[in-house]
Amino acid sequence: MALESSSRTVTSLPDLLASLSALQSREAALSTTLDQLLSNKQTLAASIDRIQSLASYVDELHQESSVLVQNVSVTANTAERVGGKVRILDEEMRRVKDAAERVNLIMELKVRSPLSFVQYASRIYGLSRPL
Repeated sequence: MALESSSRTVTSLPDLLASLSALQSREAALSTTLDQLLSNKQTLAASIDRIQSLASYVDELHQESSVLVQNVSVTANTAERVGGKVRILDEEMRRVKDAAERVNLIMELKVRSPLSFVQYASRIYGLSRPL
């Protein structure tokens, strides 16, 4: 029997006491449930407060990381430009070295035999007859 209907139709003292006991049990159960909900609410409120306090820290970290990303990007672009220039310089150094080797070879040929030098120069410059 439901509490509402039994509490309105109570006609004897034992029925009244039984109904009162049932209502007290129900009140105790509701009070326990309410206490649990309030306890959870306080824990949730404390967690929300902690999260909100961390939000500004996270925003600050995000801003710092954006600055770092920009710095790394600028540095990477600079490194790429410098690397390109180094590659160009390496190629120029190779060409200078090749030219120096040719000059040394020509100097050796001149010193050893003037005739050999003329033949070598004719071969390099594609002349059909010696100079």
